[in-house]
Amino acid sequence: MPLPYPYPYTNQAPDRSLWPAFSKVLAELYAHKWLFPLAGTCAVVIFFWRIRYIPSLTLTDIGLVAIAIVMFSLLMIVVVAVALMLPAAVLIEWQRSGFITDRNSARTSTTQWMAPIGLSLGLLILGEGLALGVMYLWMFTPLGDSYPVLFVGTTLIGAAGTFFPMGMKFKSIDDSSGSRGLKGRKIGWAARLLALSASLYLLTLPIFALVLFGTHTAAARMSGWEVIAVSLALPVLHFTILSLRALPVRSRLVALGVLLLYFLLFAGTVFESLDRAASTFQLGFLADQSVVVSSEGCRLAQASAVVSDCRKLPGPGKPLYEIRNVQLLNRLGSHTVIAEPGWTPRARGRSVPLPSTEVLTWYATPPIKVMETPVRQPAATTPATLTPPAPAAKAEINTAPKPRRWQRAPAC
Repeated sequence: MPLPYPYPYTNQAPDRSLWPAFSKVLAELYAHKWLFPLAGTCAVVIFFWRIRYIPSLTLTDIGLVAIAIVMFSLLMIVVVAVALMLPAAVLIEWQRSGFITDRNSARTSTTQWMAPIGLSLGLLILGEGLALGVMYLWMFTPLGDSYPVLFVGTTLIGAAGTFFPMGMKFKSIDDSSGSRGLKGRKIGWAARLLALSASLYLLTLPIFALVLFGTHTAAARMSGWEVIAVSLALPVLHFTILSLRALPVRSRLVALGVLLLYFLLFAGTVFESLDRAASTFQLGFLADQSVVVSSEGCRLAQASAVVSDCRKLPGPGKPLYEIRNVQLLNRLGSHTVIAEPGWTPRARGRSVPLPSTEVLTWYATPPIKVMETPVRQPAATTPATLTPPAPAAKAEINTAPKPRRWQRAPAC
């Protein structure tokens, strides 16, 4: 029977064009512009807290460092957030076309069946599982090595299935004009959503993987089960974002910001962006570096046990020494902080601040070229079993042969 009117959660969010919604977001950002200097200050404090050292800086230096770190970090966070939010934007378009339903989907007086939230979410997760299976085939099996065109084909299929339903209106499940009954229409709706979900994640999972593994060093150390768990949590996040669309703009931004902040903190994107910003602008967190110092700097580094020896550089002028294979944590202020290899904020090793006057330059540690001495190969000898040695030649003796016993003496 049709549902009684009024129905709960029947108010669908009105369709708005992109520019008015975007202008409201810009207006909210301008109203809270004080957040940007606050974010810059917090970024600088977090950077110094991670290296456990606060240098002496002027306000101008602090402002320049804050701007550099915040702009780079925001760019990296925006790239990760866009790759993360792309499926949610597609789900909103699918919901307008009737492919997916949630608690805010519109109902009419003739509505007989509305897919429950659990069914839509379950089909979304199942579709992503199918996409993960296909990705496993072309990434970790010989099939992907033998047929590299498989990746291009699956990506094109995913793009076609993702953008095909947008702007289209299909028949409602309650439309009984066809030959199929209500049960057949339900099965068709579920199969269609399953195929579209697989197509969506065939397109977006490679993009998200490239962004995640390209910007997070810890992602390369994730186990297979951790990758699967994170991947299966993505549809839940996307479906949650879909359910927020009926809220007011300010409430939607707050809820979306909380969700994104939780995910970015869980994935380590915030700290990773700060570290990459510092290393990109040569402010710190530079691994595998060689630091050229004076004799005083070499003595300080040896006294702190960060290095055991320094290599003297050849050439005229005052003596210069090279400290090889260390990590440059900070070069700001009056001191340059170096640490032993393998230093991380979680596993801190030895570190020492050297006066900047004793540090001349630094560069990536070049590999040591080892001069290989050519080894003479012994002459190939033929085994005796194959070619026996030739018999020794008899010595020639210039003497007359001895007469045989039976030979008669010559007659006189």
